[in-house]
Amino acid sequence: MSLSDELKELEQLRDRGTLTPEEFERAKKRVLEGGGAAKAGSSFDHSPSLGKAAAEWVEWHKTMSIVGLVIFGLFAVFIFAMAADSRQPKKNHGMQFQVSPEAGQQLLEQLKDKRD
Repeated sequence: MSLSDELKELEQLRDRGTLTPEEFERAKKRVLEGGGAAKAGSSFDHSPSLGKAAAEWVEWHKTMSIVGLVIFGLFAVFIFAMAADSRQPKKNHGMQFQVSPEAGQQLLEQLKDKRD
């Protein structure tokens, strides 16, 4: 990697917020002194603040993944419960029932006969 490529990469990291201005200046100084980012890797790669930022980023993504999975799981359980409920026959606890028109006519006639 050329010197200009390393500097451009460092600038991109700074512009994205991955590197703080102080980290950028330290890394740029190492590159310009001839160490380069690759040669200065042990101290550059293990910068405490960069490690903390990366750890926070990873932790945030893990947390959001877990939250997403929980929401998906609840949604799936709700959908399956609704689907299972719709397949169950509806229970009629009242006195309502359905009869054919002929049977209804017969019942009416029987009631009339009992009245008379």
